[in-house]
Amino acid sequence: MTFKNFQEAILDTTKTTAMIFLIIATALVLCNFLGISRIPNAASEFIMNLKVHRTFILAGVIILYIIAGCFMDMTSFMFLTMPIIFPAMMGLGYNPLWFGVIIVVLCELALITPPFGMNLFILRAMVPGITMGDVIRGSFPFMITYVGVVIILSFFPSLATWLPGFM
Repeated sequence: MTFKNFQEAILDTTKTTAMIFLIIATALVLCNFLGISRIPNAASEFIMNLKVHRTFILAGVIILYIIAGCFMDMTSFMFLTMPIIFPAMMGLGYNPLWFGVIIVVLCELALITPPFGMNLFILRAMVPGITMGDVIRGSFPFMITYVGVVIILSFFPSLATWLPGFM
């Protein structure tokens, strides 16, 4: 570790941290605007008043998160969507703990979903001599597992709430 390498590491860390804080700050500004404008309330009411079964709305949210995970950072996406989706899901009668577990699993899936899964880039950078194609092919079994977990948790919500129920 030379002083020059240390400076480069500090500079890279600072850039990454600044980018993350900028994303979070702008998402918070947007959330404040949405709160003042009451758009999330109107959107939640719209979702709850749809004439479809609540399972289809849950499936739509899951598909939305899977597609968004292919193209954007899930922290930012959650800041943008949770003020709308969470109240709607609670209004439809879903357990908040169970829904939180589903969202966490979907966020984990987003980290390995091509083309922009963050963990794909991290793994590619950590392993010399490996191609991005190899990393993506290696992530498919894990993606299938995460989708299976979401399906199982959707059909058996008590699996997500069983252990916390003892507290």
